[in-house]
Amino acid sequence: MAKIINLKSEYEERAYSARADELISESALKEIKSNEEHCVFISHKSDDKEEARKIANYLKNDIGVDIYLDEFDYFLNQATGNGDSEKVVKIIKNAIGTSTHLLSLVSSKTKMSWWVPYEIGIADEKNRDIASLKLAKAEGIPEFLEIKTCLQDEREFVNYYEKLKSGRTLFLETNRNFQYKAELNNILD
Repeated sequence: MAKIINLKSEYEERAYSARADELISESALKEIKSNEEHCVFISHKSDDKEEARKIANYLKNDIGVDIYLDEFDYFLNQATGNGDSEKVVKIIKNAIGTSTHLLSLVSSKTKMSWWVPYEIGIADEKNRDIASLKLAKAEGIPEFLEIKTCLQDEREFVNYYEKLKSGRTLFLETNRNFQYKAELNNILD
C-alpha cells in the first residue's frame, strides 16, 4: 500500500515539473530584482537579436545595469522549444513584472513583430518605465511609443541609462562631451 501512495501518476509528475520550472523562473527573476536596483527588459524582434545582444551586453558590462534578454532565459527557451505558448506568456509576464524598465528596440523590422507591442502593453499595464531606442536605419518610432521616452541616438541612450544607474533624475542631456563606444557602432544612429 505504501508503494501506491508514493507513486505519482505521469500527469501529476508533469504538472509538478511544470510548476517547479515556473517557481524556479519566478525565484530567479525575483533574485535579479532584489540583487540589482534596476533591471531592464529588452523587447525586440527576433530578427534584431544581434543588436539586442550587443545592447544587453553594453548595459550590463559597461553601465552596470541588470538586464533581461529572452535568449538568456533557460525556461523561456525550453517552453518555446516545447511549443508551450501558455508557459511562454507566463514567463514573459513574470520577467516584465520583475523588471523595473522596458527598453523597446525599434528597427524597420519591428512593425512585423507580434511580441514587441504585447510586451510594451504588459509593461505599461504594470507601470514600468518604458523607453524606445531607434536602431540604425529605422523608419521612425510608432505613435504609441511617442508618448514615452524616445532615445534617438547613441548619446541619448548612454545618457539615459547612465543616469538610471546613478539614480539621478532621468532627462536627456545634449550638451555634454560624449565618446562613442565601439560595441554600439553601426547599430545606433
